[in-house]
Amino acid sequence: MRRLLIVAMIAACRATPRDVAPCSTVASRYFAIALADLDKSPIDGALRRGAADQLPGLRDALAQVCTRGAWSAQVRECMARADDRVGYEACERLLTEDQRAALDEAARLQTTSPGPW
Repeated sequence: MRRLLIVAMIAACRATPRDVAPCSTVASRYFAIALADLDKSPIDGALRRGAADQLPGLRDALAQVCTRGAWSAQVRECMARADDRVGYEACERLLTEDQRAALDEAARLQTTSPGPW
């Protein structure tokens, strides 16, 4: 019995925890939500194209800021599971002040005109 308990403990120690959403998944989720919001918005023509053209840069900037800022597993999981913009923005409140500032700065540098968010 004791041997079985030791084997079970060793197996438990070797078990890998469930993978946490990487920053690339967080950024891809943002991109998908932003595209959905853009599709629902009343804007059309050049403004819509301009906003859509900015989304890949915003996605990539978000992935970089997330990685550099070492966002917590809690934040990344929250964002990766967000159903919509409201949910995603609620997850942003879990970021530290410095992480939020870095995210805001990255978004500001990527945008030249108002986008869907």
